[in-house]
Amino acid sequence: LSAGSKHEITESWTSVKQLGFEIVGPLLMRNIFTIEPEALQIYSFRNEKDLFESDVLRKHYTKLLGSLDKIILAFESGDKIEPYIKALGQRHVKYGVIKSHYNVVGKALLTAFEICLNDAYSDTIRNAWINLYGQITRVMIGDHYEGFMNIEKQIQLTDEKKFYVFVSWERVKALGVDAVGKILMRNIFTISPKALQLYSFRDIEDLYESRELKQHYTKLIKALDQVIEGMKDPSINVS
Repeated sequence: LSAGSKHEITESWTSVKQLGFEIVGPLLMRNIFTIEPEALQIYSFRNEKDLFESDVLRKHYTKLLGSLDKIILAFESGDKIEPYIKALGQRHVKYGVIKSHYNVVGKALLTAFEICLNDAYSDTIRNAWINLYGQITRVMIGDHYEGFMNIEKQIQLTDEKKFYVFVSWERVKALGVDAVGKILMRNIFTISPKALQLYSFRDIEDLYESRELKQHYTKLIKALDQVIEGMKDPSINVS
């Protein structure tokens, strides 16, 4: 980052912080779930009532903005921050975050800054943040998705076959996790009824309307989505 970009970032971040995390946080999270409604499903608080007034969401965005604050302070002071960012990225893989989610958060962050800074927001500030966020996400992604990025080599997918995978998967995803998940699980238990006995939710009444089954197929579909996303170009674009 140039000295000018660092100045724009630190000055704008100071202004945003003065509004308070309790203002910026809900705004950022609303932006994320507006851009990508399905992203809510990876969070433990997805079924929380009055979500944007809840303590659990407050803890989440406070931690998120606190991490960003720590990174910016390190950029200011020259402290080594890369190991922290890399570890942060590794944890996010375990949380079920896929590479496309980084673009979503980046866009949500820029929108939040534009609202918070109002007339003080400029193309110079925007470009400085795009540059910084791109650097942060590249470190967070690192080689954590390498296994997924090389999946096409393992199963010898041609570019044409990958194209059909991407197109068909987007059409399937458009139906929604609930629709696809229920169909998938019904197919599994129709093909192999005994497979149900392997699951902890085997005795639940109204199984296909249950929270337990939903949690299971959501994780399953997100894992598949992560594999397919890993086959795409890993470049970050939040502009």
